[in-house]
Amino acid sequence: MASVNYLNDNFTSMNSDYVFRVMDLRSRFRLVKEQKDLIEKSLKDTQKDLANQIKETVVETLGFSPTVRNMVEVFTTLIEVFMLTVYDVSKNAESLEIRKELFKQIFDDKKQILT
Repeated sequence: MASVNYLNDNFTSMNSDYVFRVMDLRSRFRLVKEQKDLIEKSLKDTQKDLANQIKETVVETLGFSPTVRNMVEVFTTLIEVFMLTVYDVSKNAESLEIRKELFKQIFDDKKQILT
């Protein structure tokens, strides 16, 4: 009834001979909403399944789960290996006679320059 009052109040120049058809579409809207909800649920489920498949593929390819903790552990292990390699190379270089001779020449030359 409120709709009829709205028309009467706002469209006063309208002829009273007009016929309005009023249809109750609530059942159709309900069906559309139900289908929309089903599609949205299906979409969410599909997205979750896809995310799980991608995660499984990554874990299978890398051989470990790429969490932040695991990635930090990988990087720190690589840095540790690098530092040990640098240490070993420098330790081996200290024992080389040719290196000692080169340093002796360099430092002797500097002493001569200073005096």
